[in-house]
Amino acid sequence: MWTCASCGTPVPDGSEACPACGMPRQSGIAPRAYTTPLPDNNPVPEAQCVGATSHDTALVLRPGWSRDLGVIRIDTPSCVLGREGDLRPELFSPSVSRQHVEIACADGTWTVTQLGTTNPSWVIGPTGSTQLAPGMTCPVHDGERLRLANQTFFVSVEARPASPATCDACIATSPAELDPPATAAPEPDDAPQDLVEGWFVTCPHCRTTFRLDSPEARMSSGCPVCTDAMDRRAVRRLAPQWTSVPEGSFEDVR
Repeated sequence: MWTCASCGTPVPDGSEACPACGMPRQSGIAPRAYTTPLPDNNPVPEAQCVGATSHDTALVLRPGWSRDLGVIRIDTPSCVLGREGDLRPELFSPSVSRQHVEIACADGTWTVTQLGTTNPSWVIGPTGSTQLAPGMTCPVHDGERLRLANQTFFVSVEARPASPATCDACIATSPAELDPPATAAPEPDDAPQDLVEGWFVTCPHCRTTFRLDSPEARMSSGCPVCTDAMDRRAVRRLAPQWTSVPEGSFEDVR
């Protein structure tokens, strides 16, 4: 027996590829060893001083509006996402690999790298989508979507809050006295979202939602996000339903 480097499935010696995820037995891409995130009450190590980071933004991944999942906020220089990744591993479905992609920020640009897995990943932008091959790196920007296997996340790039200096080098270059920050009223966690009413269909595979003209309208070409022919045929048969969805969570194809 040998163990798949991507999903950890035991595979008989006679098989040259993993039956679960398709990873070849001899893969030139080694899986990245992930590290457990530090608890919030632990001090930040000096080598990871927040005042010495090379980026001042955070990458936020929000699941599709119809999924009852949490938000993933990435404000470290790099991390691994997956069922055994660095952040929120409990959020990912069984179709996502244990170590699926690596998210990194360098010189202010966020990138996603497909690790040693053949489970698909896409970066979906306003002009098209890019499918990632094992070892491939692609930039990801605010307003795009990141799809890992059968889960789609909306991407936003947000400013990181200013943090106090924590190392001697930062303290030496910081002002001696800082004005206390103004106290702002906290925003409620359940702030209402602007809703849009209309005829909508939701792809059963990637959960992307589309707005149509009428109850008789159909997605004639199928879902533009999914690549499988069976999924496209299934979407063409869906009947629109009158409902209300948050503004910005759907694609208008009227």
